[in-house]
This record gives sequence, structure tokens and C-alpha cells, in this order.
Amino acid sequence: LIYMQSLNLLLLFPLLSAAVIVLFLRRSKWLGAILSTASAAACFAVAVSILLGDSANSVFKSSLALFALGDFTFNVGLFYDSLTANMIFVVCGVGLLIHVYSIGYMDDDPAKGRFFAGMSFFMFSMTGIVLASNLFMMFVYWELVGFCSYALIAHYADTEAAREASKKAFIVNRVGDFGFLLGIIFCYATFGTTDFCELASIFRSFPDKASTFMGLLILCGFLGKSAQFPLQVWLSDAMAGPTPVSALIHAATMVAAGVFMMTRLSHIGFLTGEVLAVVLILCSLMAFCAGLWALGQNDIKKILAYSTLAHLGMMGAGIGLGAGLAMFHLTTHAFFKATLFKRMPVTSIVALVATLSIIAVPFFAGNYSKEAILATAFAKASQTGSALYDTAFALLICAAFLTPVYMGRLFFNVFLGRPHSKEAEEASESGLFMTVPLVILSVYSLG
Repeated sequence: LIYMQSLNLLLLFPLLSAAVIVLFLRRSKWLGAILSTASAAACFAVAVSILLGDSANSVFKSSLALFALGDFTFNVGLFYDSLTANMIFVVCGVGLLIHVYSIGYMDDDPAKGRFFAGMSFFMFSMTGIVLASNLFMMFVYWELVGFCSYALIAHYADTEAAREASKKAFIVNRVGDFGFLLGIIFCYATFGTTDFCELASIFRSFPDKASTFMGLLILCGFLGKSAQFPLQVWLSDAMAGPTPVSALIHAATMVAAGVFMMTRLSHIGFLTGEVLAVVLILCSLMAFCAGLWALGQNDIKKILAYSTLAHLGMMGAGIGLGAGLAMFHLTTHAFFKATLFKRMPVTSIVALVATLSIIAVPFFAGNYSKEAILATAFAKASQTGSALYDTAFALLICAAFLTPVYMGRLFFNVFLGRPHSKEAEEASESGLFMTVPLVILSVYSLG
């Protein structure tokens, strides 16, 4: 009961923060930022207390019937297991650091209150996806996260780029989410439930009941949220939002929600071999192509956006090869990618650490998760002789070789190259609000 109450707090703190800021603190220069950051810190403290508690390795859930329509009952509830623990640490940990960074980054922004209200509501929505006990509940939070992305990309709504990018992200994701919703309805019509525990029990007893068509419909949600073929077109434009939004939502957490969802379903036997094969080949191709696209960019954030596409592709390939691989790379990627959206002395050092991690230099965190995916792909190709695994391994190894090329180009140009403007030449190190989170992120990029 104590742990369930703690999980409820993970949702309550950011939701209350967003409500208070919207109603009372939108025009405040500091109070909204302080409240939002305090709620993120409280969530992180709660998450760590659960992780270090006696029941950290337990599986527990709650369920409450919200309303009933005939035979249909809409249940709300929370579900906690090792997968939840992994993801909630990433969301709350990176979320807190980006909140602190945002205090410095958004210091002079006149719409600072609105920005932090959006950040708190995003933390509520993203935490809801992670804690949801069934597919219907996950879909509700899934759509709320999409709204947060739309609103925060459009933060600079006085620019055409931000307006168009927010609409593009919203519309493209609705395409994927329509397929996702159809898959959820198909699941309920077939099994009479969308509860993860109940579905796990069904597939454990009758594994042949898993449906390829149902899995492909659910896959549409992953392709939209995690920006994979053919719905990848929105992510690079989403960089028109503020940099903290690019780092937290469109690099570290929201775009990884699709990976989390597919991993959850893979664990319970929902995804058939045919679905996993489609995921493997689509995501391997994305990893390779996004690396090529990154080479053609001159904008720092767009290079990192295509890098995110490539690494989401690696995570997707990890789902096709074995779900645990995907979550391992999701975790390391969240920290080193969030570090890279910045610049200067301390900034250059932490960016170097993150770059070495993303290009998988031995003894850096990224090496272990990327190497695990590549090694597994190679083993599958060697053992089976299948053209599917041969193709996937070839694409993934090419993607791995492209990463040092575009990341090296970015790092040497930004931090070691000749300044291209007076502002760049005179740039000074950021304040502690911005540098301390970067240093902490770089430690996780290493360890």
C-alpha cells in the first residue's frame, strides 16, 4: 500500500504543479520555475526511494473501475515491475536535470511560466505512460504527451518554423496513433481485456493467440511516437522548440515512449515473430539512413535530431533482437543525448564525454548498450544464416560507423573550429543552473 501511494505521488506532484502554474503563476518570473523544478525533484526523490526500498524488485499493481458502458469497463490503475523501475528512473532523473538547466536557459523568456507549466504537465503525462496498467490507460497518457510536445514545440509561436513544426508533429503522430487505437480496440474485442498482467497470463497459457495483425496495428503507435519509417518526418522539425524541450522530450524520453511500450508488449508475448521481424528491418534501415541524413546538416540541433532517429532505430532493432537490449540502450542514450544539446569550457568537456559515449568508445556507457545490440545481431546472423538478420546486421554496423563521422564533425566544428560569428567568438560559460546538470548527465554518460 505504501508503494502504491508513492506511485500516485509521481503523478500527483507534476499535475498539481502544472495546474497551479497555469492558474496563478503564468506571469511570475521565478515562482513557476521553482515550483515546477521542485515537483520534478520530489518525483525523483520518490522514484529513488522506491528503487532503494524493500519491494524494489517486486511486481505490484492497482486497478479501479472508472466507469462502465454495458459490458465495457474502463479501468485505471498503476503497474510496477523492473521495466517500470528502469524507465521511471530515466524519466525522473533526466527530467529533473533538464528542469534545473531550463531555469538558466529560459531566464529572460517572457513566457517562462507557460513553459514550465508545459514541462510539469509533460512529466505527469510521461510518468503516466510508464505506470499505466493497461493499453487503454497508456493511450490516454500517450495522447497527453503528444499534446505537451505540440504545445512546447510551439513555444516560440511568433516564428513560422515553430508554428509549422508543432502542427506537423501533431498531425503525423495522429496518423500513427489511429493505428495504435485500432490495435487496442482489436485487442479488447479479442481478449476482453487490455490489462498487461491479464494479457501476460493469456499468452503464457496460449502463445499461439498472439496476432500479427494486432501487433502491426499497435506498431503504428511506435512508428509515430519514436519517429521511425515512414513517420519519421516530424522529429527534425521539432527542434524549432526551446533547447530543453529538444533535449528532454524529443531526444531523451518522449520519443523513447514507443520503445518502452513495445518492450512492455514484447515481455508479455504480445508481439509475434513476424511483428518483431518488421520492427527489426524498419528500425535497422532507420538507423543507417538517419546517419547519412545527419551528414548533410549544418544546424547543431538537426544533426542531433537525426542522431536521435538513428539511435531510436538501434533501440527498435534491439526490440527485434531481444527487448532487454532496447531498454539498455534507451537508458544510456537518454543521458548522453540530453548532455549534447549545449556549448563552452565545462560544456565542451561534458560534450566530449557524451560524444565519446554516443560513438561507443570502450569504457563509456554507450559502448556497452550499442555493442550488445551489434553483437546480438551478429550472433543471430551467424547462427541462423537468415537474410533478415544478415541485412539487419549490415545496416546496424554501417549506422555504427556513421555515428563517429557526423558526431566528430559536429564536435570539432562547434568546440574546436573557427568561430563563425562575433557572438560565438565571445561566448562565455553558462551559469551553475546550466553547467551542474550537464556535469551530472556526463557522469551518467560515462558510467
